[in-house]
Amino acid sequence: MSSDIWTSAVVASSADQYESTTYRFTSSDGKAAIQEVSNSARTVEVVESILYRHRSRIEIPSENLHRMLATPFERTDLTRQTRFRGPQDPGVYYCAETVETAACEFSFHRLMHFLKDSPELKRLESSAIQITCDVSTQGVDIRFPPFSKYNRELQSKSDYSLTQKVGRSARAAGVGAIIYKSARGETSGACVALLNPSTFKNPQRLNLKYSWHLTVFENRALLSDSESSKLLEFEYSERHGFVID
Repeated sequence: MSSDIWTSAVVASSADQYESTTYRFTSSDGKAAIQEVSNSARTVEVVESILYRHRSRIEIPSENLHRMLATPFERTDLTRQTRFRGPQDPGVYYCAETVETAACEFSFHRLMHFLKDSPELKRLESSAIQITCDVSTQGVDIRFPPFSKYNRELQSKSDYSLTQKVGRSARAAGVGAIIYKSARGETSGACVALLNPSTFKNPQRLNLKYSWHLTVFENRALLSDSESSKLLEFEYSERHGFVID
């Protein structure tokens, strides 16, 4: 494999202006737990802010960034890595260009933690929040040349060494977004990895949808929206590279 195309110079030369509405799902279990012991919206807000402040590890300079956008950049874990973030790398905001793709990714990762933390359970239910926001930044789409020659490695279900190298080169080049194909299922839109908080067009203006409910089983997940009655189902054959430690 030639190493030349993974340099920051090549990544920068392959980047272009990227504009998109993005979607992300996150768990609402924390909010639900607080609401169980308090009927006060103000109390929920205060307790959430305290918990949020104590789990933050990296200070984000922008005070205008909504906390739900800031959290992925603030969290760091030397024992855990993700597709474009190695143990020593800054945080990444993972999202997608369609609700379906965002749901597929979120459901898989919830399933992954479910199988790892509760291997004896047959079913797990939780609420979820859909985050919708607009992005404007320089982006590199690794689904196309010169990177597409290595699609198999870039879409690996468990080996993130090459994609983490792309992430580091993109950061060095000042590229804010990496657009890529989901490794978890055949869905209608691309995944997007946002590498810094400045990528959000309106960092305080985002749409939050609280009506989703997730049910995960051993190898599949159901995500339903009580407002629209929309139902998304995903089956993850062979656990998609996930192995319980």
